[in-house]
Amino acid sequence: MKMFCFLSLFLVLCFSLVSAKLLSSPPVLIWGLETPPSQSIFKALKKDQFTAMMKRLQKDNMIVAYLASELTAKDINCDVCFPYLNQIKPMNFYSQVEEPFLALEKVAKATEAIVWHSPSTSVISNLELEMEMRCQKGKIHCFDLKDRNFMAHDQAMAVSTYQFTDCPVVHIYSAFTEESHAYLRRQASKENMPIINDPSAPQITQTIQKEIDSEISHTGNMTILRHANLVIAYSRIVAIRKDRRSTGINFNTTYINIMPGNESVALTMINGKDILQGIAVVLETSSGPLVLEFLPVYGNWYLTRAVYEGNESYHPRDLIFFSGQFSLCCESVVFFSAREGRIVLYSFHIDFIQEESSSGLNENYVAKDCWSCSHFITPALAQITFISGFILVMLTVGLSLLWGIGRNTFVQNVQEPPLHIKADA
Repeated sequence: MKMFCFLSLFLVLCFSLVSAKLLSSPPVLIWGLETPPSQSIFKALKKDQFTAMMKRLQKDNMIVAYLASELTAKDINCDVCFPYLNQIKPMNFYSQVEEPFLALEKVAKATEAIVWHSPSTSVISNLELEMEMRCQKGKIHCFDLKDRNFMAHDQAMAVSTYQFTDCPVVHIYSAFTEESHAYLRRQASKENMPIINDPSAPQITQTIQKEIDSEISHTGNMTILRHANLVIAYSRIVAIRKDRRSTGINFNTTYINIMPGNESVALTMINGKDILQGIAVVLETSSGPLVLEFLPVYGNWYLTRAVYEGNESYHPRDLIFFSGQFSLCCESVVFFSAREGRIVLYSFHIDFIQEESSSGLNENYVAKDCWSCSHFITPALAQITFISGFILVMLTVGLSLLWGIGRNTFVQNVQEPPLHIKADA
């Protein structure tokens, strides 16, 4: 009897440990063919269900999967990051799918092995060659996109999709795993534990003024990123967030660094077709891509916003316009978000190159003259000046009218008959 009790307890413990395992559930986008709609955005699609779906699709179609390193549903909602995917309709969206890559592997084992591709998405001119495939029904191709540069992923998927016009192809965009921070949040919520930040993450919580001053003193080092059509330089980029868990007013500061070995900048068009809808400058950082959005306005460039950490938009404090004949030079550019966060770019310079004879990759290229974003008069001061001037003008006109009031200076001519004033009898 005791042996039976111990065996039952052991089985219960094993079952509880297995059930407590938290599977990674990145989102999945599917286009090219209609699939069953998602039942709920809060409930993950089981791996077995996704495997069965892929088996049905594989019978009559070729499957092409694009796998980022990490992905969450919040990343998919970034309207700037996916200009091409936003135009595709219908688009089947599953907010959570348990281990989609393992499901594809299971489907491939029953037929043929997965054909792997590792394109270099940073070189846009080579994308057409890197994404080239033959139409083969039942074949599964997987593209390892390696990073979280979503705008580069979008362009790669656009190039891949355009080559299949008469071929039955199902396209899938997902990731090997969901984004690590979201995974930690789900794990902490399930275990009812506080979230512990990854010590390897480049976050520095500044609580002592000496530490802040010592970090800010390093202003001599400039990071210069080159592209054929632009040159961008800055001394440092800082992300600041308010600590909501603290009773006082404390801020957490993160120094945003360019990914080692990936010190290039990407330049993409917002709608994927022409420059008139705007362009986006993508910096691949250690915390994910930082996107700077520029719109053309009557020959000028307008810095509209920055997008960071998935789809959170940061808008500049001031209206920043600069002529296309100049380069933008700012001591600092401050962006604010609706969630009380901010991003500051110190010693920020950017120069767009539109001449075919010049290239930003040439180290001897001399940037155009600076268009400073320093304001000699603020909007508040301009309003005060206008209102004060208007009041002074009205006061002057009123005083002149008052001084004009006096006796009648008109003298009657003796040659004329006397004035007759009719009075009531």
